[in-house]
Amino acid sequence: MVMPANARMVTFTIPSFTAPALADVMAIGGELELPLVCDSEQAFMQVLRLALPRLLPVKLFRQVPGRHKVHRGGVMQGAPVGAADLTGYVIGPGRRIELEVKHGAGKLRPEQRRWIEVCASEGVLALVMAYDIQGNTATNLVVAASMLAGAMIAGGVR
Repeated sequence: MVMPANARMVTFTIPSFTAPALADVMAIGGELELPLVCDSEQAFMQVLRLALPRLLPVKLFRQVPGRHKVHRGGVMQGAPVGAADLTGYVIGPGRRIELEVKHGAGKLRPEQRRWIEVCASEGVLALVMAYDIQGNTATNLVVAASMLAGAMIAGGVR
């Protein structure tokens, strides 16, 4: 291929995504003062929101579905009912992420299942992150980060 004389060469680095080592997760858990065990879906959601961006090149945000009254009057329309708990993107490629968080024996509601299925069919990295109560926060975080890294690779994010 012949490049025009006025063309500029642009180079960039493509990261590789790997499952985090338990030692890395433990170190981040100590820095962020994460609980040893998550006793609720909300606690695990907070752990994922804070720790996954330290392990993988992602940004994550809490997503509140439905309509909510605001203290100054009126109603705020949030995400559609059934939308995932966490939303975000992969830094660089900008690929969207939707994470539904469950704890213990928590099950997906039909509208949550539809949201995940529709998002996945449209190219979004849409996953369910379930906290296994037989493990602790660190082991569950390793599993969650590994799942997300695997989805990023499978989805062509490099």
